[in-house]
Amino acid sequence: MANCENCGEVLHRVIKGKLSGRRDIVFQGVVKCQTCGKISDITIREPKALKIPVIVSWMEDSQRIETELNPDVLLRVGDLLELPSGKAEVTAIESEGRRVPECTARHIDTVWAKRVDMVRIKITLVKAGRGSPKEIFVAPDREFCVGDIIEVGRVRALIQHIRVEQKTLHRGCAPASAIKRIYAKAGRPIRSNESSA
Repeated sequence: MANCENCGEVLHRVIKGKLSGRRDIVFQGVVKCQTCGKISDITIREPKALKIPVIVSWMEDSQRIETELNPDVLLRVGDLLELPSGKAEVTAIESEGRRVPECTARHIDTVWAKRVDMVRIKITLVKAGRGSPKEIFVAPDREFCVGDIIEVGRVRALIQHIRVEQKTLHRGCAPASAIKRIYAKAGRPIRSNESSA
Protein backbone atom coordinates (compact mmCIF):
# COMPACT_ATOMS: atom_id res chain seq x y z
CA MET A 1 0.00 0.00 0.00
CA ALA A 2 1.18 3.58 -0.64
CA ASN A 3 1.77 6.27 1.99
CA CYS A 4 -0.14 9.53 1.68
CA GLU A 5 2.13 12.34 0.38
CA ASN A 6 0.34 14.80 2.68
CA CYS A 7 0.09 13.02 6.07
CA GLY A 8 1.93 9.71 5.66
CA GLU A 9 -1.14 7.56 6.43
CA VAL A 10 -1.42 4.23 4.58
CA LEU A 11 -5.21 3.74 4.67
CA HIS A 12 -6.84 4.85 1.42
CA ARG A 13 -10.24 4.40 -0.24
CA VAL A 14 -10.13 3.46 -3.92
CA ILE A 15 -12.11 5.92 -6.06
CA LYS A 16 -11.31 4.17 -9.32
CA GLY A 17 -8.67 1.80 -10.58
CA LYS A 18 -7.72 -1.33 -12.47
CA LEU A 19 -5.58 -4.40 -11.97
CA SER A 20 -3.27 -5.75 -14.66
CA GLY A 21 0.00 -7.60 -15.12
CA ARG A 22 1.20 -11.13 -15.84
CA ARG A 23 4.28 -11.62 -13.67
CA ASP A 24 3.34 -8.95 -11.11
CA ILE A 25 -0.02 -7.58 -9.99
CA VAL A 26 -0.17 -3.90 -10.96
CA PHE A 27 -2.81 -1.55 -9.55
CA GLN A 28 -3.26 1.83 -11.24
CA GLY A 29 -5.88 4.18 -9.96
CA VAL A 30 -7.09 7.13 -7.95
CA VAL A 31 -7.30 6.89 -4.16
CA LYS A 32 -8.43 9.12 -1.29
CA CYS A 33 -6.56 9.21 2.04
CA GLN A 34 -8.84 8.10 4.91
CA THR A 35 -7.16 10.58 7.30
CA CYS A 36 -6.62 13.89 5.48
CA GLY A 37 -8.77 13.40 2.36
CA LYS A 38 -5.98 14.03 -0.20
CA ILE A 39 -6.75 12.47 -3.59
CA SER A 40 -3.79 10.92 -5.45
CA ASP A 41 -2.97 8.95 -8.59
CA ILE A 42 -0.99 5.83 -7.64
CA THR A 43 0.61 2.79 -9.20
CA ILE A 44 1.38 -0.18 -6.96
CA ARG A 45 3.28 -3.23 -8.18
CA GLU A 46 3.32 -6.46 -6.15
CA PRO A 47 4.63 -9.90 -7.09
CA LYS A 48 2.00 -12.53 -7.79
CA ALA A 49 1.58 -15.23 -5.16
CA LEU A 50 3.31 -18.53 -5.86
CA LYS A 51 1.65 -21.92 -5.49
CA ILE A 52 3.77 -23.92 -3.03
CA PRO A 53 3.28 -27.69 -2.59
CA VAL A 54 2.58 -28.69 1.04
CA ILE A 55 2.48 -32.25 2.39
CA VAL A 56 0.23 -32.17 5.46
CA SER A 57 0.31 -34.99 8.01
CA TRP A 58 -2.71 -35.78 10.14
CA MET A 59 -2.39 -38.87 12.33
CA GLU A 60 -1.33 -41.76 10.02
CA ASP A 61 -2.30 -39.99 6.77
CA SER A 62 -0.52 -37.45 4.58
CA GLN A 63 -2.17 -35.25 1.97
CA ARG A 64 -0.53 -33.17 -0.77
CA ILE A 65 -2.11 -29.73 -1.26
CA GLU A 66 -0.99 -26.27 -2.42
CA THR A 67 -0.90 -22.95 -0.65
CA GLU A 68 -0.23 -19.50 -2.07
CA LEU A 69 2.58 -17.36 -0.68
CA ASN A 70 4.12 -14.05 -1.72
CA PRO A 71 7.51 -14.86 -3.33
CA ASP A 72 9.40 -12.74 -0.77
CA VAL A 73 7.77 -14.28 2.32
CA LEU A 74 10.32 -15.95 4.61
CA LEU A 75 9.00 -19.28 5.88
CA ARG A 76 10.61 -21.02 8.87
CA VAL A 77 10.30 -24.45 10.47
CA GLY A 78 7.79 -23.97 13.31
CA ASP A 79 5.70 -21.33 11.47
CA LEU A 80 1.94 -21.83 11.26
CA LEU A 81 0.12 -22.01 7.92
CA GLU A 82 -3.61 -21.43 7.43
CA LEU A 83 -4.65 -24.17 4.98
CA PRO A 84 -8.07 -25.21 3.65
CA SER A 85 -7.85 -28.33 5.85
CA GLY A 86 -7.03 -26.27 8.96
CA LYS A 87 -4.03 -24.83 10.77
CA ALA A 88 -0.71 -26.64 10.26
CA GLU A 89 2.80 -26.24 11.68
CA VAL A 90 5.76 -26.33 9.29
CA THR A 91 7.99 -29.31 10.19
CA ALA A 92 10.42 -29.23 7.23
CA ILE A 93 11.26 -27.11 4.17
CA GLU A 94 12.95 -28.41 1.03
CA SER A 95 14.87 -26.04 -1.24
CA GLU A 96 17.02 -27.15 -4.19
CA GLY A 97 16.93 -30.77 -3.04
CA ARG A 98 17.94 -30.27 0.58
CA ARG A 99 16.25 -29.54 3.91
CA VAL A 100 16.69 -26.01 5.26
CA PRO A 101 15.49 -24.32 8.49
CA GLU A 102 14.10 -21.29 6.63
CA CYS A 103 13.65 -20.09 3.05
CA THR A 104 11.90 -17.42 0.99
CA ALA A 105 8.86 -18.77 -0.86
CA ARG A 106 10.42 -18.24 -4.32
CA HIS A 107 13.12 -20.84 -3.49
CA ILE A 108 10.89 -23.45 -1.81
CA ASP A 109 10.38 -26.81 -3.55
CA THR A 110 8.15 -28.47 -0.94
CA VAL A 111 6.90 -27.78 2.58
CA TRP A 112 6.08 -30.52 5.12
CA ALA A 113 3.61 -29.68 7.86
CA LYS A 114 1.48 -31.32 10.53
CA ARG A 115 -2.06 -30.34 11.34
CA VAL A 116 -2.30 -28.67 14.75
CA ASP A 117 -5.87 -27.40 14.97
CA MET A 118 -7.13 -30.82 16.14
CA VAL A 119 -5.65 -33.43 18.46
CA ARG A 120 -6.60 -37.02 19.13
CA ILE A 121 -7.20 -37.93 22.77
CA LYS A 122 -7.07 -41.60 23.72
CA ILE A 123 -9.63 -42.62 26.29
CA THR A 124 -9.94 -45.75 28.42
CA LEU A 125 -13.67 -46.09 28.99
CA VAL A 126 -14.41 -48.25 32.05
CA LYS A 127 -17.74 -50.06 32.33
CA ALA A 128 -18.50 -52.88 34.80
CA GLY A 129 -14.82 -53.11 35.72
CA ARG A 130 -13.64 -53.53 32.11
CA GLY A 131 -11.82 -50.92 30.06
CA SER A 132 -12.26 -50.37 26.35
CA PRO A 133 -10.12 -48.07 24.14
CA LYS A 134 -11.83 -45.06 22.56
CA GLU A 135 -10.72 -41.75 21.09
CA ILE A 136 -12.10 -38.28 20.50
CA PHE A 137 -10.87 -35.34 18.39
CA VAL A 138 -10.85 -31.83 19.84
CA ALA A 139 -9.11 -28.45 19.56
CA PRO A 140 -5.66 -28.50 21.25
CA ASP A 141 -6.58 -25.74 23.72
CA ARG A 142 -9.77 -27.40 24.96
CA GLU A 143 -9.44 -28.08 28.68
CA PHE A 144 -10.48 -31.29 30.42
CA CYS A 145 -10.86 -31.59 34.20
CA VAL A 146 -11.14 -34.54 36.54
CA GLY A 147 -14.84 -34.76 37.41
CA ASP A 148 -16.04 -33.45 34.01
CA ILE A 149 -18.75 -35.29 32.09
CA ILE A 150 -17.71 -35.88 28.47
CA GLU A 151 -19.34 -37.55 25.49
CA VAL A 152 -17.49 -40.52 24.03
CA GLY A 153 -19.40 -41.73 21.00
CA ARG A 154 -22.95 -42.31 22.23
CA VAL A 155 -22.01 -42.55 25.91
CA ARG A 156 -21.62 -39.94 28.63
CA ALA A 157 -18.63 -40.62 30.85
CA LEU A 158 -17.15 -39.19 34.06
CA ILE A 159 -13.43 -38.31 33.90
CA GLN A 160 -11.68 -40.05 36.81
CA HIS A 161 -7.99 -39.52 35.93
CA ILE A 162 -6.01 -37.65 33.29
CA ARG A 163 -2.58 -38.87 32.17
CA VAL A 164 -0.17 -36.13 31.09
CA GLU A 165 3.59 -36.30 30.52
CA GLN A 166 5.18 -38.29 33.40
CA LYS A 167 2.22 -38.07 35.81
CA THR A 168 -1.44 -38.87 36.33
CA LEU A 169 -3.80 -36.16 37.55
CA HIS A 170 -6.36 -37.25 40.16
CA ARG A 171 -7.65 -33.68 40.41
CA GLY A 172 -7.28 -30.57 38.33
CA CYS A 173 -7.29 -29.86 34.60
CA ALA A 174 -5.11 -30.10 31.51
CA PRO A 175 -5.33 -28.82 27.90
CA ALA A 176 -5.97 -31.44 25.23
CA SER A 177 -2.52 -30.84 23.69
CA ALA A 178 -0.85 -32.10 26.90
CA ILE A 179 -3.09 -35.14 27.50
CA LYS A 180 -1.75 -38.64 26.81
CA ARG A 181 -4.87 -40.51 27.97
CA ILE A 182 -8.13 -39.93 29.83
CA TYR A 183 -9.58 -42.60 32.12
CA ALA A 184 -13.34 -42.26 32.37
CA LYS A 185 -16.23 -44.22 33.88
CA ALA A 186 -19.01 -44.93 31.38
CA GLY A 187 -22.43 -43.63 32.29
CA ARG A 188 -25.75 -44.00 30.55
CA PRO A 189 -26.01 -44.01 26.74
CA ILE A 190 -27.17 -40.82 25.04
CA ARG A 191 -30.63 -41.23 23.54
CA SER A 192 -31.16 -40.05 19.97
CA ASN A 193 -33.63 -37.33 21.06
CA GLU A 194 -31.15 -35.83 23.53
CA SER A 195 -29.11 -32.87 22.33
CA SER A 196 -25.32 -33.01 22.38
CA ALA A 197 -23.64 -31.21 25.28
